[in-house]
Amino acid sequence: MFGFLIGTTLLLTSQLIKGQADLSPPVAGAVTDSSIHLFWFCVPDSPFTIHFEGSGYDFYDTVQCNSDSTLKWQSPKLLPNTLHNITVFHNSDTIKHLRIRTFPLGDTAHVKIAFGSCLDIIDSVFLAVQDHGPNVLLFLGDWDYPDRGYPLQDTVFFADSFHVVKQSWIRRYNKFPLQDKALSAIPIDYIWDDHDYVATDGSRHYAAYYNTSGSNPSVTLIPIDSQTRQNALSGYKKFFPHYSLANDDAIYHSFVLGPLRVIMLDTRSTKQHQFFAFYKSGNQWRYDSTLPLLMIDSAQWQWLMQELKESREPWIVIGSSLLFSQFFKDFIVSLLVWQTLAGDSVVLASIALADHWAGYRHQARAILSLLDSLGKRRSTVVISGDIHTSAIDTSRRGGLYEVVAGNLGQWNSRLAKRLDSMFHMRPWDIAQGVDNDNFLPAFGLIEAWGSDSLRMCIVDMRNNPIGCHTITSSFKVVQVPTFPEADNTEIICSSTECRIVSQNKWEVREISYDGRVYSHISGKGNHRFNRRCKNCIIEFITREQKVVIK
Repeated sequence: MFGFLIGTTLLLTSQLIKGQADLSPPVAGAVTDSSIHLFWFCVPDSPFTIHFEGSGYDFYDTVQCNSDSTLKWQSPKLLPNTLHNITVFHNSDTIKHLRIRTFPLGDTAHVKIAFGSCLDIIDSVFLAVQDHGPNVLLFLGDWDYPDRGYPLQDTVFFADSFHVVKQSWIRRYNKFPLQDKALSAIPIDYIWDDHDYVATDGSRHYAAYYNTSGSNPSVTLIPIDSQTRQNALSGYKKFFPHYSLANDDAIYHSFVLGPLRVIMLDTRSTKQHQFFAFYKSGNQWRYDSTLPLLMIDSAQWQWLMQELKESREPWIVIGSSLLFSQFFKDFIVSLLVWQTLAGDSVVLASIALADHWAGYRHQARAILSLLDSLGKRRSTVVISGDIHTSAIDTSRRGGLYEVVAGNLGQWNSRLAKRLDSMFHMRPWDIAQGVDNDNFLPAFGLIEAWGSDSLRMCIVDMRNNPIGCHTITSSFKVVQVPTFPEADNTEIICSSTECRIVSQNKWEVREISYDGRVYSHISGKGNHRFNRRCKNCIIEFITREQKVVIK
């Protein structure tokens, strides 16, 4: 019956919204420990009623839709970590019911972030996202593809028209019904990538047209004029419930969620285009790795340095639409070696790869140096998207821990599998297509237990973990080899306690070096226990596997 009621409510809501071309369901964003913001497209100049319950409040608020069909609403001051029921009415019809929780306070809070990019052909992943109950959902770009239908060879961008920008936002909120259901309970934040900013490989001044037809593939830079860029910026600021922006000329910003400082970068609208590092010498393309191109301009750079220096939270999460990994910096050059045999297609691949932080190694190196000087590299995680697959760098071979979630609703690029099979390269320790055949749409999940530990996962649309990794402040982590049903079992031990992360049966024994068993416990699922013997060996057994921690 509950499922029937939910389905009926969603159907009626969608019918009400579709009856008005410029309507969209309300969404919650810019949530903090003390406030909630709502945004929706509405009937111009008409009244709406909001029923708000929570934090000791129970009131009705009547608000007027603006003449441009938009409405933004901010709550009064709220209590932290408190669930709020919000119902929006129009002419006695329920437009949307939301249940939104304010963020918890303090470094000891237990929090979750879901994230991903590249949402296009399917939105089933949001059923799994909602099952995890994250505090916030972060879109890392290519949230729908509004540049589709605007061929770059025609030098026309969707953002040339502010009206088209507005329509792209209306479609974004209405196109995905399972997204809408999830956003009834999860607030959102967002940064763009190229397709939802202006166009392919978009930067501050240029986009790139990759002509792959015929025998001579080529790249042409298409100028982005200042008004087109301004239309994109104005759309973000006007049609999204965003956090306070650090600069009116870009969309970078930050917020705090319990023990996490979340830094959301604008890696599109202020960057210099990577193509300027490529040049032709005779008949061969070359790459100038010494050219100090800027992924983020000087204003955003100074802001980022300040954010990293001033952060007092145990963990830093950096949201970037583009891969941070420096693993690929030499591969940009290596690809060009093959151009005589493989033709200009490998040149295009090299240019496309240089679109990421590997092509902006000077700024990437400076970020790593600063984090090292601050002692924060090990407690910093990058989350990124763009590449239409999902993976985790657990060993920081790319410079930082990084979780890539680039296929919320997009065909899988199978990039990790291709790199492994063609070049014997494994940029990521966990990846779709490497030691598995899982190419389903997926999302990223970060879960932090205060300053104690942080767990990063990639999860598919069927809610199956593809892989997880836990980092801790002082704990020793052992990942147990997984079985089809093992769901990434881990045991995390310090000198005083152990924490088991599992969905399966397990046994733990504490054994002294003379063979004495100090404790023997068994169970199923997640569990935390105090150690009885500080210097004992820990035996952890799950199914046929036995792991010993000395």
